[in-house]
Amino acid sequence: MVLFIQCMVVSLLFSLAILVQLIKNDSVKNLYNYPPNIQKRVKSMKEYEGRIPSGNDKLTFKLMGAVVFVLVGVLLVWTAEVDGFLEAFIHMFLLFTVVNLYDLIVIDWLLFRYVKRFRIPGTEDMVKDYHNYWFHFVAFLKGIVIGLVIAVVVAGVYSLLFSIV
Repeated sequence: MVLFIQCMVVSLLFSLAILVQLIKNDSVKNLYNYPPNIQKRVKSMKEYEGRIPSGNDKLTFKLMGAVVFVLVGVLLVWTAEVDGFLEAFIHMFLLFTVVNLYDLIVIDWLLFRYVKRFRIPGTEDMVKDYHNYWFHFVAFLKGIVIGLVIAVVVAGVYSLLFSIV
Protein backbone atom coordinates (compact mmCIF):
# COMPACT_ATOMS: atom_id res chain seq x y z
CA MET A 1 0.00 0.00 0.00
CA VAL A 2 2.88 2.40 0.77
CA LEU A 3 4.38 1.74 -2.67
CA PHE A 4 1.03 2.50 -4.34
CA ILE A 5 0.66 5.79 -2.45
CA GLN A 6 4.26 6.76 -3.23
CA CYS A 7 3.70 6.00 -6.93
CA MET A 8 0.62 8.21 -6.96
CA VAL A 9 2.31 11.09 -5.12
CA VAL A 10 5.49 10.99 -7.23
CA SER A 11 3.44 10.82 -10.45
CA LEU A 12 1.40 13.81 -9.26
CA LEU A 13 4.57 15.77 -8.45
CA PHE A 14 5.97 14.84 -11.85
CA SER A 15 2.79 16.15 -13.48
CA LEU A 16 3.06 19.40 -11.52
CA ALA A 17 6.64 19.86 -12.72
CA ILE A 18 5.44 19.42 -16.32
CA LEU A 19 2.58 21.85 -15.68
CA VAL A 20 5.01 24.50 -14.38
CA GLN A 21 7.04 24.12 -17.58
CA LEU A 22 3.88 24.55 -19.66
CA ILE A 23 2.90 27.68 -17.74
CA LYS A 24 6.38 29.15 -18.27
CA ASN A 25 5.92 28.26 -21.95
CA ASP A 26 9.63 27.65 -22.58
CA SER A 27 9.67 24.22 -24.20
CA VAL A 28 13.04 24.94 -25.78
CA LYS A 29 14.72 24.24 -22.42
CA ASN A 30 13.53 20.64 -22.82
CA LEU A 31 14.43 20.40 -26.49
CA TYR A 32 16.34 17.14 -26.01
CA ASN A 33 13.09 15.46 -24.89
CA TYR A 34 11.62 16.15 -28.34
CA PRO A 35 11.94 13.89 -31.41
CA PRO A 36 15.08 14.45 -33.55
CA ASN A 37 13.35 16.21 -36.47
CA ILE A 38 11.85 18.79 -34.12
CA GLN A 39 15.24 19.32 -32.46
CA LYS A 40 16.84 19.79 -35.87
CA ARG A 41 14.23 22.35 -36.96
CA VAL A 42 14.49 24.35 -33.73
CA LYS A 43 18.29 24.37 -33.86
CA SER A 44 18.11 25.82 -37.36
CA MET A 45 15.77 28.68 -36.37
CA LYS A 46 17.37 32.07 -35.65
CA GLU A 47 14.84 33.04 -32.95
CA TYR A 48 16.13 30.20 -30.74
CA GLU A 49 19.84 31.04 -31.00
CA GLY A 50 21.32 31.28 -27.52
CA ARG A 51 18.27 29.65 -25.91
CA ILE A 52 18.99 26.02 -26.82
CA PRO A 53 20.67 24.10 -24.00
CA SER A 54 24.12 22.76 -24.81
CA GLY A 55 25.18 19.16 -24.35
CA ASN A 56 26.93 20.23 -21.13
CA ASP A 57 23.70 21.78 -19.83
CA LYS A 58 21.87 18.54 -20.59
CA LEU A 59 24.52 16.44 -18.82
CA THR A 60 24.58 18.76 -15.79
CA PHE A 61 20.78 18.67 -15.56
CA LYS A 62 20.71 14.87 -15.78
CA LEU A 63 23.44 14.47 -13.15
CA MET A 64 21.65 16.85 -10.77
CA GLY A 65 18.44 14.94 -11.44
CA ALA A 66 20.16 11.64 -10.63
CA VAL A 67 21.46 13.02 -7.32
CA VAL A 68 17.97 14.26 -6.43
CA PHE A 69 16.45 10.90 -7.46
CA VAL A 70 18.91 9.07 -5.21
CA LEU A 71 18.31 11.33 -2.21
CA VAL A 72 14.53 11.25 -2.63
CA GLY A 73 14.70 7.53 -3.37
CA VAL A 74 16.52 6.81 -0.11
CA LEU A 75 13.90 8.85 1.74
CA LEU A 76 11.04 7.00 0.00
CA VAL A 77 12.59 3.59 0.69
CA TRP A 78 13.16 4.57 4.30
CA THR A 79 9.55 5.75 4.75
CA ALA A 80 8.38 2.44 3.28
CA GLU A 81 10.38 0.70 6.03
CA VAL A 82 11.92 -1.83 3.69
CA ASP A 83 14.39 -4.35 5.00
CA GLY A 84 17.74 -4.70 3.31
CA PHE A 85 19.30 -4.13 -0.08
CA LEU A 86 17.10 -6.41 -2.19
CA GLU A 87 13.83 -5.08 -0.82
CA ALA A 88 15.07 -1.49 -1.21
CA PHE A 89 16.15 -2.22 -4.78
CA ILE A 90 12.82 -3.79 -5.72
CA HIS A 91 10.83 -1.00 -4.07
CA MET A 92 12.80 1.75 -5.80
CA PHE A 93 12.84 0.03 -9.18
CA LEU A 94 9.07 -0.54 -9.10
CA LEU A 95 8.47 3.07 -8.09
CA PHE A 96 10.75 4.39 -10.83
CA THR A 97 9.18 2.07 -13.43
CA VAL A 98 5.62 3.11 -12.54
CA VAL A 99 6.52 6.79 -12.89
CA ASN A 100 8.41 6.03 -16.12
CA LEU A 101 5.33 4.22 -17.48
CA TYR A 102 3.10 7.11 -16.38
CA ASP A 103 5.43 9.49 -18.21
CA LEU A 104 5.23 7.35 -21.36
CA ILE A 105 1.47 6.88 -21.48
CA VAL A 106 0.01 10.01 -19.88
CA ILE A 107 2.63 12.68 -20.54
CA ASP A 108 4.26 11.54 -23.80
CA TRP A 109 1.55 9.58 -25.64
CA LEU A 110 -1.46 11.60 -24.52
CA LEU A 111 -0.54 15.11 -23.41
CA PHE A 112 2.55 15.69 -25.58
CA ARG A 113 0.68 14.40 -28.60
CA TYR A 114 -2.50 16.45 -28.18
CA VAL A 115 -1.80 19.52 -26.00
CA LYS A 116 -0.80 22.34 -28.34
CA ARG A 117 1.10 24.12 -25.59
CA PHE A 118 3.83 21.47 -25.88
CA ARG A 119 4.44 22.58 -29.47
CA ILE A 120 7.47 24.77 -29.94
CA PRO A 121 6.55 27.82 -32.03
CA GLY A 122 7.75 27.27 -35.58
CA THR A 123 7.22 23.49 -35.44
CA GLU A 124 3.41 23.38 -35.32
CA ASP A 125 3.31 21.83 -38.80
CA MET A 126 5.38 18.82 -37.64
CA VAL A 127 2.35 16.86 -36.47
CA LYS A 128 3.80 13.50 -37.55
CA ASP A 129 6.86 14.12 -35.38
CA TYR A 130 4.77 15.16 -32.39
CA HIS A 131 2.83 11.89 -32.81
CA ASN A 132 6.00 9.77 -32.84
CA TYR A 133 5.18 6.95 -30.42
CA TRP A 134 8.44 5.11 -31.13
CA PHE A 135 10.68 7.99 -30.00
CA HIS A 136 8.97 8.06 -26.61
CA PHE A 137 8.94 4.28 -26.29
CA VAL A 138 12.72 4.19 -26.81
CA ALA A 139 13.05 6.87 -24.12
CA PHE A 140 10.92 4.67 -21.85
CA LEU A 141 13.29 1.73 -22.45
CA LYS A 142 16.27 3.96 -21.64
CA GLY A 143 14.38 4.98 -18.50
CA ILE A 144 14.20 1.34 -17.43
CA VAL A 145 18.00 1.09 -17.61
CA ILE A 146 18.37 4.38 -15.73
CA GLY A 147 15.85 3.11 -13.18
CA LEU A 148 17.92 -0.05 -12.63
CA VAL A 149 21.05 2.01 -11.99
CA ILE A 150 19.27 4.44 -9.66
CA ALA A 151 17.60 1.56 -7.80
CA VAL A 152 20.99 -0.10 -7.23
CA VAL A 153 22.50 3.16 -5.97
CA VAL A 154 19.48 3.92 -3.75
CA ALA A 155 19.50 0.40 -2.31
CA GLY A 156 23.26 0.61 -1.74
CA VAL A 157 23.09 3.99 -0.01
CA TYR A 158 20.07 2.88 2.01
CA SER A 159 21.80 -0.33 3.10
CA LEU A 160 24.96 1.53 4.07
CA LEU A 161 23.12 4.22 6.01
CA PHE A 162 20.75 1.97 7.86
CA SER A 163 23.02 -0.99 8.50
CA ILE A 164 25.45 1.37 10.27
CA VAL A 165 22.82 3.16 12.37
